[in-house]
Amino acid sequence: MRFNNPQYPYMVDRDINIFDLLNTIQENKTMPVVVVNKDQSIYGILSKGDLIDYISSHPKKNILNAKVEDIANKFPIVGHEDDSLETIQKYLEPENIKLLPILDNKRKVI
Repeated sequence: MRFNNPQYPYMVDRDINIFDLLNTIQENKTMPVVVVNKDQSIYGILSKGDLIDYISSHPKKNILNAKVEDIANKFPIVGHEDDSLETIQKYLEPENIKLLPILDNKRKVI
């Protein structure tokens, strides 16, 4: 089941399948998405590139049943609630960074 909080339409539960992910993306017009555990701690990020890489490396697999947790980048660049604005800006400098989750000291997305 997807993480269902209208305040955070860019967050999905790590246990959902790709079919549900695609519905969420279409509904909320958002990509990439932050993948979270049940307690809202970060699990990873899933971008269009991650999805394309997975599809191309598994051409014979029915990817709609694959789980988001199998595809997500588990080592994303993240910011922390205590980071300065300058630090956050440096994290965002690479052109391919489109989403920067900010975490509290318990690794929960805030």
